[in-house]
Amino acid sequence: MRDLKGKGQLMERLERVASIIPSPFTLFCVLFLFTAAASCLLSYTGYSAVHPATGELVGVKNFFSRSGVVWFLKSMVTNFSGYAPLGLVLIMTAGVGMLEQTGMVYTLLKTAMSHVPSSLAPFGCALIGICGNIFSDSCTVIIPPLAALVFLGVGRNPVAGMLCAFLGCSAGFSANLFLTGTDGLLAGITNTVLNDFFGENVCQVHMAGNWFFMIVSTVVLSALIAWLTSYTIEPVVTMRMQEETGRDMQSGSTGHAEADRQATESERRALKKAAVAAAVYIGIVAAGYCSGILSAEGGGILGSPLLSGIIPLLFGLFFAVGLTYGRAVGKIKKEGDVSAMLASQLRTMAPFLVFVLASSQFINLFNWTDIGTVISIQGSYALEKSGFTDIPLLVLFILLASIVNLFIGPGAAKWTIMAPVFVPILTLLGYHPALVQLAYRIGDSCTNAMSPTSAYIFMILGIA
Repeated sequence: MRDLKGKGQLMERLERVASIIPSPFTLFCVLFLFTAAASCLLSYTGYSAVHPATGELVGVKNFFSRSGVVWFLKSMVTNFSGYAPLGLVLIMTAGVGMLEQTGMVYTLLKTAMSHVPSSLAPFGCALIGICGNIFSDSCTVIIPPLAALVFLGVGRNPVAGMLCAFLGCSAGFSANLFLTGTDGLLAGITNTVLNDFFGENVCQVHMAGNWFFMIVSTVVLSALIAWLTSYTIEPVVTMRMQEETGRDMQSGSTGHAEADRQATESERRALKKAAVAAAVYIGIVAAGYCSGILSAEGGGILGSPLLSGIIPLLFGLFFAVGLTYGRAVGKIKKEGDVSAMLASQLRTMAPFLVFVLASSQFINLFNWTDIGTVISIQGSYALEKSGFTDIPLLVLFILLASIVNLFIGPGAAKWTIMAPVFVPILTLLGYHPALVQLAYRIGDSCTNAMSPTSAYIFMILGIA
C-alpha cells in the first residue's frame, strides 16, 4: 500500500512539472527567441570551431545583424513550405484517411481480433496495438476498447485486455511491421540536419532505415507485453476488482461481447473486395519492378524508385483499397464523397501545421546561426577525449530521450529539438545517423505508457 502511495505521489510531481511546459507552438517560439539571443551573445564572444569535413573555421552568426534579418524575411515562407516531413505526412494522412473515413480500419480490427484464441489473446492484442500506430493516435482510441471485448469474449478480464492493447499502442509507438508516417517524419528531420551540417545529400537516412529493427521490436515487444499481461497485470487487476466489487469479471455471458466484436456480412464482403483491390494494386507494382521501371538502374531494390517513391505507392494502395471498401459498404456513393472524406481527414492535421509553422523557423534559425554546428564539433571532441563512447553513450542518449518523453509527448517535437545537436555529435564520433535516430525512437517510446502528459492514459482509466 505504501509503495502504491509513493508511486502516486511521484506521478503527481511529474504531472506538476509537465503542466509547466507550454504547447509545442509556444515552446518553439520561445526556443526561436532563445536561439536568436544566444547567437548574438556567442557571435560577440567569438565562439567557433574547425569543421572536420571542410577544415574551415566555423563561427556563430548573429541573428540580429543585417544579414540575419534579411535571411529571416526572405526565408520564413520557404522555411515552412520546405519543411522536409510536411508533404510526406500530409500525403500519408490523406491515404490512411481513406481507410479511416470509410470505416475499414474498425472492421479490419474487429475481424482480426475476433479470431484470437484465449491463450494468444494478450499477444494478438499487443501486436495489433503496436501495428495500429500506422493510423497514428486514433489507434489508442479504437484498439483498447476492442481488446477489452476480445478478452471478455474469451473469458478473460476485459480491463486487462484494454491495458494490454494500450501498452502496445503507447510503449510500441515507434515499432511496426509496416512502414508508417512516423518513419518518414523522423527521417525527414534527420536528413534536414545532415544536409545543413555535412552538405546536401552527403549523408542521408532512408525512410526504411530503421524498418528491420522495428519489425523485430514489434514481435519482441508483443511477447513481452503479453507476458506482463498474463502474469502481472491480469492477476492484479482481477484481484483488485474482486476485492472492490465482489464479482468475478472473467465469468458471465460472453454472447453479447462476441456479437459486438463480429463484422457484419456486408462488411466482410467489402473486406474481400478490398483485398482483391490490394492484390491487383500490388501485382501492378510488382510488374513495374520486374519490368525495370521501379527497379534500380543496375537491377535490385537498393536505390530503386520503389524505395524512393514508397510514399506515393503507399498512398495509392491506401486510396485504392479505401475507395473499394467505401463503395462496397455504401459510404462512397458519389465523387464528392471522396473529396469530403479527404478534407475531413486533413482537417485533423491543423495542429500539426501549427507545430510546423513554429518548429520549421526554429530548426532553420538554429542551422543558419551555426550554433548547432559549433556545439556538435566541440561536443564530439570533448566526448572523444573523455573516452565516453560506444554502447554506454548510446544507452545514455536513450535514457535522456526517455526522460524528456515524460514531459514532451512522443514524435517530432522532441526530435526537432534534439536532432540538430545529437545527430552531428554522434555522427562525428562514428555512429551512423540511422543508428542515432533508432536510439532516439527507443527512448521516445519506452516511457509513453507512464507519461503524465498523455491524455490517453486518463481516457483509458476513465473507460476502465
